[in-house]
Amino acid sequence: MLRAGDLLLEDRGFLDGATVAHLKRQRQVDVIIPLKANMLATQEAIQLAAMATSGKHSPPGLSSGLPGCTALNICGQSVPCP
Repeated sequence: MLRAGDLLLEDRGFLDGATVAHLKRQRQVDVIIPLKANMLATQEAIQLAAMATSGKHSPPGLSSGLPGCTALNICGQSVPCP
């Protein structure tokens, strides 16, 4: 049973946006899924991280920063932590 605050590590083969959204919004469960470099979600993650660090826009959840984080590695591309 997943509880609020749990972290779920999923295989890329089980990528399902509706389920991930439900887990995050309704159950407060964070989900980590490895992404391929050519996936739209990968490009969006890179853009959101870049926006959060530029000060132009802070997406919800990224504005508070990641304690102890200096850089994110997203498909081999280094992006500064928010």
